[in-house]
Amino acid sequence: MHDHHIPLQPNSAPVNVRPYRYPHYQKAKIERMVKDLLQSGLIRPSRSPFSSLALLVKKSDGEFGVTTVNYLGHLISEHGMAVDPSKIEAIQAWPVPTTTRVVHGFLGLAGYCRKYIHDFEGIAAPLTRLLTKDGFNWTSEATESFSKLKEALTSPPVLGLPDFSQPFVIECDASGRGLGAVLT
Repeated sequence: MHDHHIPLQPNSAPVNVRPYRYPHYQKAKIERMVKDLLQSGLIRPSRSPFSSLALLVKKSDGEFGVTTVNYLGHLISEHGMAVDPSKIEAIQAWPVPTTTRVVHGFLGLAGYCRKYIHDFEGIAAPLTRLLTKDGFNWTSEATESFSKLKEALTSPPVLGLPDFSQPFVIECDASGRGLGAVLT
């Protein structure tokens, strides 16, 4: 374990920011993780009035200690970002919807992974139309949409990470009804 020093301006005051809040149901899990990290010697208590986020440092062989992180249902690794396999299993096991409520649930789960599917809105449109007040009328178009979404969701691509050695460009567009921007 090494002590690290961050040079500060003379008379610097500690940053006074409230700790991040997390749901009560996560409290025991987070405390258990911190306890395990303390016991393994990877972290240690600090009484410093200055706070800092965890910093992952490359090992001597150039690799990071953690190769894959599961964050909010997405697996993040050096290769990019992918859907958590448990979400894919849930999608594969989803039965053909028979009610508006089941369609709504499927679209909620599918929508969580929408960034991995090109033209998600177009593919999901027949299912979205089933949510209107016109009533539930399952059609062959809805069956095709459901199948295409399941197929796309169970074989999603790995999204690449940004290349920080290249410049980023903000492309903007606007009209009288809206505006948008894309970072490329």
